[in-house]
Amino acid sequence: MDWMSPLLMILLAASTPPPKAVAKPLSAISPCEVVTNSEVQQVFKRPFAKGAPDGSSCEYTALEQQVVAIKLQHSAARLDVQAEMLSLRKAFPDARMRDVTGFGGPAFFLDLPGIGTQLFVIRGDHDFLLVSVMGLGEAKRVAPGARQIAKKALERLPSIP
Repeated sequence: MDWMSPLLMILLAASTPPPKAVAKPLSAISPCEVVTNSEVQQVFKRPFAKGAPDGSSCEYTALEQQVVAIKLQHSAARLDVQAEMLSLRKAFPDARMRDVTGFGGPAFFLDLPGIGTQLFVIRGDHDFLLVSVMGLGEAKRVAPGARQIAKKALERLPSIP
């Protein structure tokens, strides 16, 4: 098993809000359908393996250590963005957070030195989208691609009431 898969699982677990109540996938649409393999390939200009769905997430890999993952989640509890950001700062002290505009709600990058970035987009009070780009270059270089993937996903998700 390559080193990137366990790291990605740790990052996804650490970056998932702790459930105060049962969380469920954001929509009936699979994350692998929300953003397709060909779209990921087009954005990052390289071939990726077919998406591997895992409940509320989809992972596309290239060269075993290059990963683009999409996670869609609905929290039964209201999301506390500031608390989540504080939790991420504690979990990843070397990471850098940057606010992002243009998503119609709270959004931020968690830049992980030497690894890549994660883009968190909060929709309403209970839904979030996470796009992780790991092993494809430094955060500043891959952040525009993460933004494009997030925009594509949000265009396809049902609106929230």
